[in-house]
Parts: sequence; C-alpha cells; structure tokens
Amino acid sequence: MSSSKNKGNWNVKYRSKIVGIHAALLNNGRIILFSYPSREHNDNHDDEHAHSIFGSASHHGVFEIINPANWKGEDPKKIKKNVFCGGHCFLDDGNLFVSGGQYQTVHNPILLVDPPSICTHTFSAHDYEWKLRQRSFLARWYPSCIALSNGTILIMSGSYGIYGIKKVGPFNFVNNRLEIYSKETGLKTIQKIPFRLGLYPFLYMLPNGHVFVHSERTTRIYDVNNRSWIKFKSTNKLFEIHTNYEYSRTNPVQGASVILPFKKYSTEAKIMLIGGGGKSDDPKIDTPATETCEIIEFKGDKESESDIPAWRYTTNMNFKRVMPDAVLLPNKKVLVVNGTEKGKSDAGQEPVLIAELYDPENESWVLLNEMEVPRFYHSNALLLSDGTVMTSGTDKEWNKGREHDEYRIEVFTPPYLMKGSLSEGGRPDIKNVKLQLQYDEVVSIESDQAEEINSVTIIKSSSVTHSLNTDQRCIELEILGTKKNYLTVRMPNSANFAPPGYYMIFILDKDETPSKSKFIQLLRTK
Repeated sequence: MSSSKNKGNWNVKYRSKIVGIHAALLNNGRIILFSYPSREHNDNHDDEHAHSIFGSASHHGVFEIINPANWKGEDPKKIKKNVFCGGHCFLDDGNLFVSGGQYQTVHNPILLVDPPSICTHTFSAHDYEWKLRQRSFLARWYPSCIALSNGTILIMSGSYGIYGIKKVGPFNFVNNRLEIYSKETGLKTIQKIPFRLGLYPFLYMLPNGHVFVHSERTTRIYDVNNRSWIKFKSTNKLFEIHTNYEYSRTNPVQGASVILPFKKYSTEAKIMLIGGGGKSDDPKIDTPATETCEIIEFKGDKESESDIPAWRYTTNMNFKRVMPDAVLLPNKKVLVVNGTEKGKSDAGQEPVLIAELYDPENESWVLLNEMEVPRFYHSNALLLSDGTVMTSGTDKEWNKGREHDEYRIEVFTPPYLMKGSLSEGGRPDIKNVKLQLQYDEVVSIESDQAEEINSVTIIKSSSVTHSLNTDQRCIELEILGTKKNYLTVRMPNSANFAPPGYYMIFILDKDETPSKSKFIQLLRTK
C-alpha cells in the first residue's frame, strides 16, 4: 500500500473469483465483472477455454457481482453464450447492453474453427440475469456501442472473420454494418459504412446529437437523425480529421480517450486521446509506446467548413503508455492508470505503476502514487459511487510472459478524499435528492453542508474494457441557489448533452472534496 495525502492511496481490496476483463458499475453501486472461464482458476479442466485456431472447448463466459460496500463477491456464474471481447454500454433503464463476443455458441466441427459471436445480450441490474436478445446478421468481435439521446444503442465495427481475422489480401472482415438496438423494436441494420473502420473505435455523443467516431488516426462525424456521414458541402467528400500523431491510437495499439467534463451546459465539447502504441504500424513487444496526447474541440451546434476543428497536442504524460485507462473524476479532472511503456495490446512489457492526474483547465499533469498490481492487456479502471477508482484484470492467456491470471482488485483513493475543509476533515453528504428527473428540471439537494458546496457534478454510470469506455460523461450542473440545508441545481436541458440513463450526482466543497454519490435517473423524453 502506498499513501500520501497529496498523491492518493492504493489498497488491494479484494481477490476476485474471475479475471475482471470487462467491468461495469450498476445503478445500485455494485460491480459486474465478466470474462472467459479461466484455465488457472477452474478445477474442471474439461470445461475451459483453449484458445487456438482450432476452436475452444467452451463456449460460455463467466461473471461475478461484487459489492464494494463490504468488498464481498458472489460465486461466479456461467453465461450461456460468450460475451468476452464484446462491446457494451448502458441502456437508459440501467441494464447493460452487450454486442458480440469472441466465439459463436456452436462449435463448427467441419471448419474446426469458431467465428465470433453474432449474439446481443442484456444484463439486468435488478435480478443479475443475462438475456439473449437477438442475433445479428454478421458477427462482431471488438465492436463499439454507444447510447444515443433517444434511448437506443448504436453499434459499429467488430470482426466477423474466422478467429477474428480482420483482413486477408483484398478481403476485409470488419463488420461495416451500422446497427441500432431498441428495447421496443429490437436490432435493426440501418446502413453500411462507406469506408473501412478499425476495431473498438472511440465513440461519443456531441451536444448537437451527432456521434464522434474515431478509428486509428481518423475522426469522422455521424448524423444519427439523417443517417448520414457529415460531408464537406463544397466537395461532397467525407468530413475527416487526422491526428497529428501519425500512428493509430485505437486497437490493437489502443490508447485511451475521454470526452472532457462539460462546464454548465456549454455546447462546446472537447475530446482527448491519451497515449497508444509506438511509432510503427505493427509495434512489437519492445516497441516504445507514446506519451503524447491530443485534444479536439467542437465549438458549436454545427460542423462547418468555415470552422473545421483540428486535433492539437496537449501536454505530454510523464510516462509512455499503451493500453492505459482514463477515468473522469467528480472534480472534473482525469485520472490515467494502467498500461505498459512498450508493446501493443496482447504484447506489452514494462508496466507503468505510477498514476497520473490531468487538469483540463491548465492542461497539466500531476504524478500520483504507485499502484501495487501491474495492469497489462485485458485490464480496466472504473469510477465507483464513493468517488474511489477500481482497477482489475490482466490474464495469463493473452499476455505474453505473464505467469498467472490476476484476480486482485485494487482501489485508488484520490487526493480529494484525503483532505477537507469541513469539520474534522469530513466530506460533504447528500441526505436527500429526487431520484428520477426530467431534462431542465430544477431540483433541490438536501445537505447539512449546503452552504459550503462549491460545485455539483453528475457522472454517468459506465462500463469499460480494452481501454474503451463510451459511457463516461461528466457534467457540471448550474447551482441556482443555496439555503441553510438545501442547494438548488438545474438538470441538463438536452438528451444530446446527457443521454438518458443513470448518473452519479456528487456535491463538492471548496477544496474539491466530493460527497458519496446518489444514483439519479435522467428519464427518456417521450
């Protein structure tokens, strides 16, 4: 355990029953981890994954529910279908949506290989049950999903080739069909993508309702309402913006990305790319990663030729990182953890143990304390409802040179929880707040420290895997007034700004000490 008031504190809290490759925060504060059945942790060797081009001995996944309130976990349960290496995000009702996965449900004895999964699932935050929703036309392995302003899910990318083969000669095996999932109407293919899109692209909703799509080193904008890709009017060519860094920041040389915190309903959106693979189209295990980061800013309601946004470098990290994780914090800063200084996804070395904190206001980095558990490929980081950050994952199977699967869950207590302006170093407390809210609604928050509160933020419950988290969103609310035990705030006025679903609401004092959160639900507009 490392500890310092101004550098935070790391603590191994729990030893999980599975490797936490996928993680999601449910709206009751609990965590679901899911993965493939681990060879190392399973006594029944006849029911394990055997990863090879000749298929797998098992076609299901496993999951575990953990309660951070007392750091206890339930025994792992099987998932009938395989969701490992699928894509996911939360529906507005709090259920987790998962598209695709590693293998089909039935082994192909003729070809002796397993194509990726064509299934879509939801996981209920209420009864902890998986439900097979629908099968897609083509498989998706390493797809991305994003929740839209109308409560539907947009799905894109993912490999459908044998054992995840993306390309053979002129043949491209990345799924180029855009699909929409709706709770009411199910899964529908809406159109094909007219260009090649890589795996696990970064996706974010912009305040104008368009979707930011970044793959490799190219950014494009998708107009959901018109079901079209934004083009330059003068040339009719696709609106494409390239990063300054000349190599890919997405899979398999994944960097991290975040849509930076919004300031009180500003229509400006800033997106940040963090780290990634080194100066090669195909980095090896000893290829140095990059410490560079870039920001792009969308300044209004429209993308136009007269005001073309551009990627620009921001301050470098102190460490090179491939496969890092970036976490939005209640104080509107960005915590970066995990990753290695060299290599790529499943071939990394020299883990980075020191956490770094980015301040978007002055674009500076602060070094924090070292974690105990190194995190390689198949690890993640997730903000918890009490304002701490959980890290989990790293398996033996997909990391060259790793001797063991990693079951330890380590939790970081940020510096903002190690100080306080309140009596006896305490933190603010939300005693009561309305839990289901409409857009633009004015709501009162009851707190004994109301007069000492300096800011209020909401952060969407999120899900993460492979350095990808499309759910993350942090919005500073406008404080309209303060009385002795109450402060009044206004909810976001648009679902484009804050997609419907569950958010954690935090109140923060003048020292940026946040309360524990309450879960609120922004209701979908009828």
